[in-house]
Amino acid sequence: MRICLLTLTYPPASTEGIPRQRRTLGVELARMGHEVHVVTCGVRTHTWEDEGVAVHEIAVPATRRYSPRYPAIDQTLARSQALYEGLAALAARPPDVVDVPLWAAQGFVTHQRYAGATALWLQTTRAQIHAINGQRLSRDDRAHLDLERICLGRAHGLLSDSRAALGSVRRDYGVEPGGPTEIVYLGLPPLAGAMANRPAREWVEALVVGRLERRKGTPLLLELLPRLLHRHPRLRVRFVGGDNSANDGWQERYGKTYPDSFRARHPELVGRVSFEGYVDDGRLAACYRQADLLLAPSLYESFGLIFLEAMRAGLPVVTFGVGGAAEVFARGEVDGALLARPGDAAGLGEALGRLAEDEALRHRLGQAGLVRFEEAFTAEAMARGTLRFYEGLAERRRPAPGCPPAVYQVMEALDAGDAVSDIARSGARMLGAAGHPPVILTRRVPAGMEREAAPLERVLDTPDAALILHYWGLSTATWMLGAVWGRKALYYHNITPPHFFRRGTPIHQSLARGYAQLRRIADSFNLLLGDSRYNLTDLAPHLSRPLPAMHIYPVVEPAELQCAPYDQGLLERLRASGETNLLFVGRIAPNKRQDLLMRAFDRYVGECNPQARLWLVGSETFDPAYRRALEELRRSLASAERIVFTGKVPEAVMMAHFRGASALVCASEHEGFCVPVAQAMAFDLPVVAYAAAAVPETLGPS
Repeated sequence: MRICLLTLTYPPASTEGIPRQRRTLGVELARMGHEVHVVTCGVRTHTWEDEGVAVHEIAVPATRRYSPRYPAIDQTLARSQALYEGLAALAARPPDVVDVPLWAAQGFVTHQRYAGATALWLQTTRAQIHAINGQRLSRDDRAHLDLERICLGRAHGLLSDSRAALGSVRRDYGVEPGGPTEIVYLGLPPLAGAMANRPAREWVEALVVGRLERRKGTPLLLELLPRLLHRHPRLRVRFVGGDNSANDGWQERYGKTYPDSFRARHPELVGRVSFEGYVDDGRLAACYRQADLLLAPSLYESFGLIFLEAMRAGLPVVTFGVGGAAEVFARGEVDGALLARPGDAAGLGEALGRLAEDEALRHRLGQAGLVRFEEAFTAEAMARGTLRFYEGLAERRRPAPGCPPAVYQVMEALDAGDAVSDIARSGARMLGAAGHPPVILTRRVPAGMEREAAPLERVLDTPDAALILHYWGLSTATWMLGAVWGRKALYYHNITPPHFFRRGTPIHQSLARGYAQLRRIADSFNLLLGDSRYNLTDLAPHLSRPLPAMHIYPVVEPAELQCAPYDQGLLERLRASGETNLLFVGRIAPNKRQDLLMRAFDRYVGECNPQARLWLVGSETFDPAYRRALEELRRSLASAERIVFTGKVPEAVMMAHFRGASALVCASEHEGFCVPVAQAMAFDLPVVAYAAAAVPETLGPS
């Protein structure tokens, strides 16, 4: 299978429970021969390999303002969007299944937009943490819970690390899963010689692993420790994990972190209680080797990866029999743990005292836990159980064979008189006649053309639709590549190379980003279309593998053009002037080289024909700086009064210019096809053009 795991963080950046589970599962699935990708957030966008797993780190941009009413969710949505964009970059071969944790609604955007199979992995919920901490839900808290509730409703299947976690989700969010659910216990790879090198010493070390916070039982344990340490002189305690007192109300109440609070209250115990803070994997493994037992005072764990780490290392466990612990140690001592009743601090202390004073008991429980681990909680067992769920989920989501129910054309913006828009509008008429939606999905549409367009989100109503993406620069519609599972065609109309524009200008940056985006998405398609062979040749370097391709020249019907309405008054004036009218059609842009045309025209007027006029027809808003430079050039030429910039004109005016021209002239250095050249040929109008890019292909032998 092709599997993608999403996670906000990933080792070595974080060694907390979720990122460790993501890595363990991914590495084991890759070892079993599956193609595994991990998408995670980071400070820069890059990809590396981790024991057969392709890890794609995606930079999270400065937080956007998604919701002025709920600013607290902006970072949540920004990170969720980054994860989705990393997933969408894999759309060349979409994963068979995407697995994303519920925590922090990190899969919110993916569940909204990705049409393939999505598995939502359940752990301790935000709602449960608020309840344990005794915190009232603020408006922002409720907004976060609503995002998580939406994830639960849109996921195609729920994968839980314990029955306790699944039950908690049902209770806390009031959601009954609409798709399949499965309990798959966490797992870890076994250690060689787990019981070796346990140090011989006069004291007994209890290891506490995890964040210092209320849910993990930190306040309860710090209250209990002084009595326990006085009662058991050989006992020492090592805390490993970051302090979270700023978020669970402790600092607000006492003004200190957990370690500082304990040291201030019990300076006499500083030598027997150590706080190491957050540690990396290597140091964590050393802590397990040096410890004699694991002390886990958590008020609730959906599963508890720390239990497996201790069992694997041959350590006995002391914890409350609640949540995942009751399932991991279902038979108590037989499975390697002393379980206290939930919330029974005295019982927890008594169990800890038993282990601290009884080396034989520690050894017996450690051995029992190791056996239990090897029987039920290996990484291989976790991967096989998870894989069975993935296979069933992917089979349920696999689209039925046959023609897609809809074929949509997609483009960044629709415009009147624009060559790409004309191609898409013609395609829409043909698709409509074939029974497909006749609308074009786009972000922007001019007044009067609203009936021809629909919002991009319309595609979500038909997730098995096929797409034709018209591309000529940076597009905000590429999220669709992961949102639908139908076939996809890239209709490439060429991107103007950015070197024609001044570096640092918005248009230069946009075109450069367009080429960068093209490299990321080019492999995502089943078919490549181009306006010319030149365009397909220009596209080829951005592909990493061969794809079916065909060029489709834009349709220019001579009969239709010659019957099209035209401005009769303008045509009469052009003909009555007795002048030689030279015509250029195209937007005012540096690659079109109107400056070269103007200089050539000035020489033509001075040396050959003083009764000529140059008409430059096209939009003047593309590059205002270039337009100003052309105006300065025009004023410097002797033929200045015979050079006319018309701006963008109605279709009828354009047709009059074609009818009244003596020749079409074109000095453009970059054209993907050049429709005006084909239109000139349809009017039997001579063409004088610079033989660059696709222009020779368009003119052919004419």
